[in-house]
Amino acid sequence: MRTLFGESLSQEDVDRLAGEKEELYRTIYRPTVKAAKGLVALLELAKAKGIRCAVASNGPLENIDFVLDETKIRVFFDVIVNASMVKAGKPAPDVFLKAAELLGKSIEECVVFEDSPTGIKAGVAAGIKVIGLITTHEPFELIGTEYNVADFTDSRLLALI
Repeated sequence: MRTLFGESLSQEDVDRLAGEKEELYRTIYRPTVKAAKGLVALLELAKAKGIRCAVASNGPLENIDFVLDETKIRVFFDVIVNASMVKAGKPAPDVFLKAAELLGKSIEECVVFEDSPTGIKAGVAAGIKVIGLITTHEPFELIGTEYNVADFTDSRLLALI
């Protein structure tokens, strides 16, 4: 917010404007929000096999709740971590390390699905295998991934489960 409106903005104004921006995002996105292609089937398979899953996001909890509830996928996630719960958000690895800890899993047992360069940097910094999702960025922007997929129907993902 300070980048947009200037350094003289008070923390109270930063927080208020950020909250308004996120509320506007949820309002605009609500009519079209849906789970990514193949995500529900992959999550169902993971759950059937006893694989615990986490959400590890920089986004505010209100946005995480919004997406999980609107897409009706909350039931698949055992742990939710956002940047407010750790010392530093992405590109620091903290959200992924905290999620692994809360899942009771070692880094080697985890896989991160990421669609942003910042998130990929965080996953790589955590030492976790990162699968890139080609959604809002071009493949050449997703540096450091094991491989990239267009959605969750890619057959290579079955080998992870």
